[in-house]
Amino acid sequence: MKRHIHTTLNPGVHSMLVRAARERGKNLNEIIEEAIEFYLGSNSKNPDEIEMLRSEVFKVMDLCVISKEQLRAIVEEGMESSIRNNANELAVEWITSKPLDRVTLEEAIEAIRKIWLVCDRAREVEVVEDEGGISIFFFSKMASLKVDEMWGRQLKHFFEKRYGMDVLLELRSQGFVLKILK
Repeated sequence: MKRHIHTTLNPGVHSMLVRAARERGKNLNEIIEEAIEFYLGSNSKNPDEIEMLRSEVFKVMDLCVISKEQLRAIVEEGMESSIRNNANELAVEWITSKPLDRVTLEEAIEAIRKIWLVCDRAREVEVVEDEGGISIFFFSKMASLKVDEMWGRQLKHFFEKRYGMDVLLELRSQGFVLKILK
């Protein structure tokens, strides 16, 4: 039997819950129950110290995720190798649970948006569609034009190679914009 509780949430948490409910096709109660079960560990094993630290380290130490293969390519072969041999293909397949040749452009864009936020490479990723194409705004957390250029060129290469689209890259002071032309 379900129990009723009454509570208030700060606007940011409420927005996160609404967004998660919308994305997963569930109601707020289901999302709240899942979050509490995950956090308190009632339906999963309790996380050990390393798992808890792994989760917390991103917030405390301001880290971002980069694949070992990309790091190796950058260090051993330079930025160009990292652009051609980047991990976006594998990450998109993993997020969508589909082989890349069955992933639509829209699914790939959404997967990239999620990956970049989860990996903490961007503080925000905004997708805007108009008559000229699709613009993807990456608001960087790095404050480095060189890093933004490398990541922008990786994604430009990904979309051009996989979808045969013309893609423009525009570097900004706080990130970059990819314009996928129609």
